[in-house]
Amino acid sequence: MNNMNKVHLLTLLLKLLKTKKQLGNPLSSILGCKSYIFDEQFNTSDIKQNIDKRFKFKTDLKEREELTSYDPKKTEEILLWFQTHKCKTPTEKLIFENIPYNSTYEWLQMVNESSFIQNLLYYSNLIIEPVFVTSFICVITCIFIYYLLMVNFKLRLPLLSFVNILKNSILIRNNFIKMVLTRIKDAKYVLLISLLLCFINFGIHIYNVTSLVKDTEILYDKIKLFKRQIQEMRNISERLCEMKNETVDYFMEKLKVKDENFYERSVDKWFLLTNRGRIISDYFKIANKKNKLGKLFQLNGLCSYVKL
Repeated sequence: MNNMNKVHLLTLLLKLLKTKKQLGNPLSSILGCKSYIFDEQFNTSDIKQNIDKRFKFKTDLKEREELTSYDPKKTEEILLWFQTHKCKTPTEKLIFENIPYNSTYEWLQMVNESSFIQNLLYYSNLIIEPVFVTSFICVITCIFIYYLLMVNFKLRLPLLSFVNILKNSILIRNNFIKMVLTRIKDAKYVLLISLLLCFINFGIHIYNVTSLVKDTEILYDKIKLFKRQIQEMRNISERLCEMKNETVDYFMEKLKVKDENFYERSVDKWFLLTNRGRIISDYFKIANKKNKLGKLFQLNGLCSYVKL
């Protein structure tokens, strides 16, 4: 009897070693495989009995592509990436500094997960910020020119009247601005500095937009990988084990809103630029659901057990 117990324990130990080798991350063996390797309840549960029975009598299941191509380690890595910031690289952590209302507060989750709000915030930042900065530079330039005009010609012209003169000069296309620039040398330098600041602001904005596109591409690729891995787990649980999983169905439903093939295509910079709001909201639809992610860890443990 003791020898039988030793053999049984040795078998469990070998399963553990194989699974840890597959999953790699120590956290994976705790979250994903604990209930399938150590828990005695699982050894007597209907789930395990059904799995063992199916694979005992249908040995061809082990050779199915759904199982042979499945990589539990890759699944664990992508689940951990969404579960915690600890598994993100320093570069990846910087992505979330450019996301407004990136918070764990529950009352902000509706904001985070709304593609409409995320698009609104994103386009506001994309358009309003450079317009505001440029307008501010123009206002300061006008004030400086107004001051120089008052000092050089010793006028007492109200600021509002000066603004109206500038406006009419632009609309009517008279020579007022040209006259000011010709008569007041300092005004030329003020205008040149203002134009230089506008170009610098435009250049900085283009750089920031390029960085946002790169950040969006990282998020898109991570969500794409997440969707592919949970689809593979669904194939194993439904086709091989004949078990439905509500958690996988939940995430798949969330990620196919309006366009089922949104994460099944090759993308360019324009696509990422115009769809950043939705991609951000989809990230939060995954990352905010910690309990459901925990269930996916368990499902991955089940798939690992099946693969063994």
